[in-house]
Amino acid sequence: MQIIECGHSPAVRRFRQVLITAMAVAGALATMKLIQLATIPVYSFTLPVDQAIPFLPATILIYLAFFPYLLLAAWHADPDQFKNYLCACSLAFVVAAGIFIILPASMNRPDPSLITNELLRQHITRLYGVDSGQCTFPSLHIAMTIMAMRVFGRRRPLALMLGIFIGISTMIVKQHVLLDVVGGALLAFAVCVVQARLPRVRAAVLPPSGELAPARARSPRQSEIADE
Repeated sequence: MQIIECGHSPAVRRFRQVLITAMAVAGALATMKLIQLATIPVYSFTLPVDQAIPFLPATILIYLAFFPYLLLAAWHADPDQFKNYLCACSLAFVVAAGIFIILPASMNRPDPSLITNELLRQHITRLYGVDSGQCTFPSLHIAMTIMAMRVFGRRRPLALMLGIFIGISTMIVKQHVLLDVVGGALLAFAVCVVQARLPRVRAAVLPPSGELAPARARSPRQSEIADE
């Protein structure tokens, strides 16, 4: 009878990856909340074009799909992909957190009480209550979504389309403005470039693992002892 080690099964590995991602997202949200409490918004990156972008409360469902989207990417990733995915998201968050502190920004959002649909009004009110509208530039929503899209790759067009819709929803739910989205995309691009070049830097700085470290020259005293 064949015995299957559950600890090494793909399902268990995928579940661990999802759990790690969920914990990382929770930690990031808590950190952002602390930054919001510790900083006073000074800047606004709103442009005239942002006024032309419609406010569509119903797209909050697409906006909130961001969180299961990250977890789904973690489930889909193989071990190497997951390491790159987690490292990329972590680096993007650290850089964005620094920008949130140096350039504390916020945006004006519509009054939820003007929404006629009661259910949507409740959800938007709750969203705006949890997220105070600070830490907007660059958009981590966009940066993390792009990282997840890299995991899915071109072979899963539906997942890629959902990622695009999530990115668009950040503007039509009025959680971000256009420059926030551009900043998040540039942040993701910069992280991807760093990840792509990092192995080359390691190869140039560190010797191959198969090479032995050069032997140190022996002192005259050590040579005399060896000859004896």
